[in-house]
Amino acid sequence: MRFFDAHCHVMNLSHPNLSAILNRILDKVGFWKKASISALALFLWLPWGKKALTSVIESDDRIMNLLAIMESDLGDFILQMEEDLKERLWKAQPVVIGNNGDAVRYDKIVLTPLMMDFGLKNYGKYKTVYKVRRKTIEEQMRDLLIGIRRYRAESKHRLFEVYPFMGLNTKNYGINSYGKTVELQVLLDKYFKNFDQDPTPKKRLERLNSFAWDEYQCDIDAVDSSPFLGIKLYPPLGFDPWPEDSAEELGKVKFLYDYCVKKNIPVTSHCSDGGFLVDDSYLEFSSPAKWRKALSWKDPNTNTEPFRNLRLNLAHFGNQEKSSWWRKKEWRDQVTELVCNYDNVYTDISYRGGERIFYDELKGYIKSHPPEKQDKLMQKIIFGSDFMINLMSVDSYSTYLKHFATTSIFSADEKDLFCRQNPERFLFI
Repeated sequence: MRFFDAHCHVMNLSHPNLSAILNRILDKVGFWKKASISALALFLWLPWGKKALTSVIESDDRIMNLLAIMESDLGDFILQMEEDLKERLWKAQPVVIGNNGDAVRYDKIVLTPLMMDFGLKNYGKYKTVYKVRRKTIEEQMRDLLIGIRRYRAESKHRLFEVYPFMGLNTKNYGINSYGKTVELQVLLDKYFKNFDQDPTPKKRLERLNSFAWDEYQCDIDAVDSSPFLGIKLYPPLGFDPWPEDSAEELGKVKFLYDYCVKKNIPVTSHCSDGGFLVDDSYLEFSSPAKWRKALSWKDPNTNTEPFRNLRLNLAHFGNQEKSSWWRKKEWRDQVTELVCNYDNVYTDISYRGGERIFYDELKGYIKSHPPEKQDKLMQKIIFGSDFMINLMSVDSYSTYLKHFATTSIFSADEKDLFCRQNPERFLFI
């Protein structure tokens, strides 16, 4: 059997923009350290400024831990994840989830690295002479595929099966003079054109595993749909799930959703008030209310809801870490309504399990609903780690997985729903 980590990231420092990384790091350090870093950054031009700033950053193991893994070659990145698990958690296969005789064993761990389309990143708002105007998703694809090839070639254990999600922001793709989404369609057809030829999860998995990794020569133009399992959307980077104020942008997202429904492509969307916060409208775009509008939209020509069967994962269970205390449950409750009302809508608990107490809170929240909703939630929650982002709350991948593996709040069979049965159903593999 396979254990699924359905929300993780494998990226290096060249993929996101620097301001997004710094904002993410500063968001997680203490007030005084944040103030020290911010103040010292203003004095980098002084002889002692750079040395002082470096000293403050190096004093925080979490920051150095995150930067170390992000500075790694992506093949070594995945190898270090595996070595960590084998040395600190599961010295011998199988992977064991549970304790005290109540356990389920797994032979493999499925990783679905979620790429992010950092695209244009609002470069126009900066007044500097030189700007980072665009980082194409293809560059990130090339790095990740090379990394997966290296992992497969050098791993002693082959514990991981790796199926990446392609990052996408429709705003980074244009339309032609006839109003057609040619650029977007070309991209989607290049990597997902054969998805409608997978009538069963078994067939889709066979196709994914048919990719000739040993023959891959780092030519991104030679890559077909085989390596990619789904699409990742990231509203804090500017993706608007339902841009009602722009007919052009609304047309793009309708095309995307229609394409994903017809070809049964799983989509994971960031759904919390944290993350790489680049776009000023990140709260509006990240809200599950946007997805309610998209899923319930009725086509006036057919009088149907064409997107209600979109295979969608709303990540982080709508976590509102930054919101006022009286609003912290709003998105979580909205996500709950969506997963209970739409057959193909799921939610993951990535990043949330950095502290053991989260699983107590999750169990309490599920039990607060009527039995019918409890059953529905148990069938729709997906395990995810949010590695490497979660290194701002835990010291390692193994620590995060250990919290899940050893908590007694959920039984081994209940955990099996989260880490195998539910993600298999969502991912259609």
